[in-house]
Amino acid sequence: MNVENADEYMQPDSANSDKTEKIQTSIQSKSKTSVSQECSLQAEARRAKMKTGPNLQMSEIGEKELEDLKEKFMQKLNKTADEIMSISQLTLQQNNSAVWFEERRKRITAFSFGKVCKMKRTTNPKIP
Repeated sequence: MNVENADEYMQPDSANSDKTEKIQTSIQSKSKTSVSQECSLQAEARRAKMKTGPNLQMSEIGEKELEDLKEKFMQKLNKTADEIMSISQLTLQQNNSAVWFEERRKRITAFSFGKVCKMKRTTNPKIP
């Protein structure tokens, strides 16, 4: 290869220039996406902090009212043998059954037990 050909070889042709622009555009769009994902994660963390922590605002209810609410909830959990059989039949296809999800939501399952045990006193109990 002589020197004249080397100069031509070093000059970018329009195809290479287009490829370079496409790559730069791709890199810029990816970085914009990652920035927006990071911002989204930061916003989610801020929202979570507002629902927990020492500044948590919880409504105060009386001891009697709390006891009444607890009693009503426990009565809703108690089922007769017929109700148990009915729920059993309705929830055979667990993940396809709205009844199964509703019944499961009322109870502490093995899946949620660890989360409940590790909750801090400042954690909002309404957070799933």
